[in-house]
Amino acid sequence: MTVFEALPFPGGMMRFGIPEYRLPRDVLESEIQEIQKAGVEIRTNSRIESLDSLFLDQGFDAVLVALGRQASLKLPLPGTGLEGVWNGLSFLKDFNLLKKVETGNRILVLGGGNVAFDCARVARRLGAEEVGIACLESREGLSATPEEIEQGEEEGITIYPSRTFTEILKEEGKITGVACLRVASFEFDQDGKPEIETIEGSHHVLTADTIILAVGQLPDVPEPFDLDLDERGFIETDPYTFDTSAEGVFAAGDAVPGSASVIEAVASGRRGAAALDKYLGGDGEIDKNLAPPAEATPWLGPGEGFADLKRCREPKIGGAERVKSFCSISQTMDEETAGYESARCLQCDLRLGITPVRFWGDY
Repeated sequence: MTVFEALPFPGGMMRFGIPEYRLPRDVLESEIQEIQKAGVEIRTNSRIESLDSLFLDQGFDAVLVALGRQASLKLPLPGTGLEGVWNGLSFLKDFNLLKKVETGNRILVLGGGNVAFDCARVARRLGAEEVGIACLESREGLSATPEEIEQGEEEGITIYPSRTFTEILKEEGKITGVACLRVASFEFDQDGKPEIETIEGSHHVLTADTIILAVGQLPDVPEPFDLDLDERGFIETDPYTFDTSAEGVFAAGDAVPGSASVIEAVASGRRGAAALDKYLGGDGEIDKNLAPPAEATPWLGPGEGFADLKRCREPKIGGAERVKSFCSISQTMDEETAGYESARCLQCDLRLGITPVRFWGDY
């Protein structure tokens, strides 16, 4: 099996999109080494522009397309071409490639998802004095995870919710801020475009000298791949077989609808690999038992089981200290805490041992 990677190092968005303080690079490297030990060849700096080149020129029998979401959505906003305006993925990618990333001291990120918070938190660690996040969503409706939001605020990031943007402002060729209106309500139409109701007389300016656009990402599918895409640009696949519109071509991960996290993308990739194995004549069984099976305690109630156990507070570095470096935020649990947390594991298989309900007609 061969993996073709367009960038100089393997890892995709886990390496070039997720900052090191959230995903330590030694953990990522260890996982990649395990994949290579299993016999997978990884070819870096190898962008594929045509699937035919893999089938015809290199003799592969099947292909799994797992491109991720490498293209940033664009805002139809005057001023996006000014110097000092970044798109979120380029900002994170250049930083993780150790390129020089020049920003000002007052940074405003447009967007409310995890990528927006990653950009804002990296900017704080690069020395920006003031970092804000402005987005369409209300404070309660932010699409970023609660953990990202909480940690971002701990690090001094200001959130400006319920804003829509009319123009990036400049004076003498330099960015001065973003003109905004307050949002009363909004919803997405059937094409995924926002329909926004603004508050009359709410025009105001959020000052900044650097703007980062992080309003969403899409797959960057080369046109010569000739795969059917949905109206949003995701690869159309059969949800069960992972087949695409091309014979012998499968797709998984963030490039197909449904994956919204690393865990979901990995799970999708595993199911795609199983489908690929079946296509090539295998049985599709790729799972391994890594530990001896344990018999679950058949108790769901409080007192003796796991249902009433509360989650431990995650040990982590304080906000003021962690913005000084890119060290991992989460600290190692001690043995006692780790044992307690493991006891909270929900025994999902218990439902298989519960006696089925019998109705009157069953007697």
